[in-house]
Amino acid sequence: MTRVDVHYGGFVYTIPDTTRETVKERIVTGLREGAVVWLEVNYGSGSRLRTDLLITPGTPIGLAEIDDPDEA
Repeated sequence: MTRVDVHYGGFVYTIPDTTRETVKERIVTGLREGAVVWLEVNYGSGSRLRTDLLITPGTPIGLAEIDDPDEA
């Protein structure tokens, strides 16, 4: 199973069942169109807290694709 870790504001969040390219495309397309971009992510381990991150021009964000065969 592939997930993307999102590094944002000094914290690491997770988006399950996606790829880095898919997340990047969503962000770039939204910002190019001048739209507000909200990313739905999970925070924490075990009992995960659903969280929304606001992405705007100039927002520092890092994306890391994780392929975790143990979660397949």
